[in-house]
Amino acid sequence: MLFLFLQSGVAQAGGSATAEALFRAGRQAAQAGEHRAACARFRESHRLDPAPGTLLNIAVCEEQLGEITEAWQHYQQVIDSVARSDGRARLASSLRKKVAPRLPWLTVNAAPGAPDGLQLKLGDQTLGGASLGVALPVNPGHYDLVVSAPGYSPRRYAVSLVEGQRVEIEVVPGDPLPASSETELATGAGDSAPSAPPSVSDTPVSAYVLIAAGGVGVLVGLVGGVLAWDRSSRVEEACPGGSCESQQHDEAQGYQEESKDWMLVGAVAGGLGVISVGTGLYLWSGDSGDGTSAILSPVVASDNWGAALQGRF
Repeated sequence: MLFLFLQSGVAQAGGSATAEALFRAGRQAAQAGEHRAACARFRESHRLDPAPGTLLNIAVCEEQLGEITEAWQHYQQVIDSVARSDGRARLASSLRKKVAPRLPWLTVNAAPGAPDGLQLKLGDQTLGGASLGVALPVNPGHYDLVVSAPGYSPRRYAVSLVEGQRVEIEVVPGDPLPASSETELATGAGDSAPSAPPSVSDTPVSAYVLIAAGGVGVLVGLVGGVLAWDRSSRVEEACPGGSCESQQHDEAQGYQEESKDWMLVGAVAGGLGVISVGTGLYLWSGDSGDGTSAILSPVVASDNWGAALQGRF
């Protein structure tokens, strides 16, 4: 039928040269019995230059391939796109009437007690709940019908249809999901879901405090070191080579004590400052995970002083 129809000259491609070439190539493929290649070329021709005659050829080609639903729909589109007196409309109407009895029809009903929100997937086609109870034209073949609903696992049904068959089935989704599984399905999260990187707002306040305090400690340490060096230089000036008079000896001894004191202050403050800055940067980077905390507290003894860093890292 396809060969005679195409040879009749009723269907003509549009004005586009490329579309015309594709149309002729489709006609040659159809004459050779290569219906799938013919359909592909007719469709491309119609995409470039839509024409009722090309669409009519597509419908005939689809019918030859067993794509009855698509052919039935395209015949109707041709009828709607041309005048009733047009020969293509009469031919499309005749072919549509002939193909209609071959159409399979599938009706999917919700079984009694089925939950609300049913969703259907028939092969690659997703259908909403509005399609329930409606007879749908389907091409002949074997299908997986997947039925799902919020809070329920999917359930699969095997559906087979042949030409002219009418099938009606009742469906329900699978078993109810546990609350945790339902949450994971809704959010797309699982046990292996990566955690979000820490943002600035997630940084503990203690990190900023430690960095600031550490900076002050390092600065104090530097000042203490400079003052200790200055007092040590004065000792050498007061007692060159280690020999000095009694009055100078007392003055040098005072400088020496001050030098020790400033050296201790510089060492303790600088060391604590470095530790505090390092800890603050560690907390700020977020690498320590949840629950990280730190406390810097002074420690005073009878003959010394310092600070202790305590926390969970």
